[in-house]
Amino acid sequence: MSLKQGANSGKYIPIAFREVIQMNEQFIQSIRNLNPNPPLRDKEIEDFYVPRPQKSYNFLKAYLLSEGNPKIPVTGPIGVGKSTELNVVKKSLENDFIIISPQSEDMFGKEEMGNISFYVLLIREMLKKIEKEKISEDLSINDSIFRNYQYEKNVRKGYSGNILVELSRFSLSEIKEKRFYDYLKGETESLYALCWAIGDCLNTHHKKRLLFVLDDFEKLDVKVIEEIFVNHSREIKELPFSLIFTYPLVLSYSDKIRIFRENYEKALYLYPVNVEGRLKNPNREAISFFKQVMQKRAPNIKFEKGLMEKMALYSGGIIRSFLHLARNTVRNAMIDEQDMVNSQNFQMELQSAREAYFRIINEEDYNGISKYLKHKETVIPGLERYINQDIILEHRDKEGIWYQINPIIEPLVVKFYDRKQKEKLFDQGRTI
Repeated sequence: MSLKQGANSGKYIPIAFREVIQMNEQFIQSIRNLNPNPPLRDKEIEDFYVPRPQKSYNFLKAYLLSEGNPKIPVTGPIGVGKSTELNVVKKSLENDFIIISPQSEDMFGKEEMGNISFYVLLIREMLKKIEKEKISEDLSINDSIFRNYQYEKNVRKGYSGNILVELSRFSLSEIKEKRFYDYLKGETESLYALCWAIGDCLNTHHKKRLLFVLDDFEKLDVKVIEEIFVNHSREIKELPFSLIFTYPLVLSYSDKIRIFRENYEKALYLYPVNVEGRLKNPNREAISFFKQVMQKRAPNIKFEKGLMEKMALYSGGIIRSFLHLARNTVRNAMIDEQDMVNSQNFQMELQSAREAYFRIINEEDYNGISKYLKHKETVIPGLERYINQDIILEHRDKEGIWYQINPIIEPLVVKFYDRKQKEKLFDQGRTI
């Protein structure tokens, strides 16, 4: 057997062993690339991003580039790809907008978020941008900055305008201090006026439009979102900059959703990719999307014919679920020292995934889900929770909205339903 000296060891390593090492390195790198948890950012977008079949990225970009200062709410199930889509939009608009995108640790402190602390957040982040861009610190909050703010039209009933006179005494550097916010405590209209004025000032200085991207707002309690974006929607819509924010999925199933959609005409619900239709017919375009995702993240890994399609179908179109299934299936193949990922590796991961769901679904859940399985009832108690946990998947096509039991757990539901039917028949027989 031919021998070749190792690069770092000083020992001779057989070629067959070197091939095994190289194969393991390819598997390990692919497993890293298939990590489903962090959304794609920066270089990862260039390396791994594949446009969704629904073209949500194109919609967001086109609407943001339109006239005005659009406010776009975004929601969808966990793992559907919201954060990645927003990161792609941010990256593509860097030359068109001043983009401010606070990290979650910057947004949420110990204090409870509300409309007052929301304006404080926006002000604070704009001042950080002013400081970073070395805009003059001696800009005063005076009449010239408020020149375009039509205060009389926006003032709340019974509010005294004296506070605006006091604002002229502060420079931007002084506004950064905590005492300023203590001074304005409870003065929501003043904070709003200040937020409006600094946003307009920042736009004027850069000669570019300002865009806020608030990605982690879906983590907030739905009542907080209602307070900020429903109860104060008029003020939010009139801010002189564009805004994208995520909101909790549960709001889509509350009695406030009609008002919310009326206030924000371009709200985006990011659905799972439709890997199959209502009649379980595979969608080739969607399956091709997932194959491209795999080829970008694991280009050197060989898969058994038809296996990538099977993984796409079992994911239900949830990108994070697909990456979970793919990563653990590839890991199983590496542990078994195989040079090709096969169906047995996938079945092992599928069983593990089912066991994870089995631990969070109780008998009451099975009863509710079984009604959908048998009668296709869409009024299911706890539907929003099932959707948020990827137990039931909500899809949209040209005909409207339809639902699907997560393919991973459907056999568990079928088994439960069959058992209940047998028990029912047994009880009926015993009664007779």
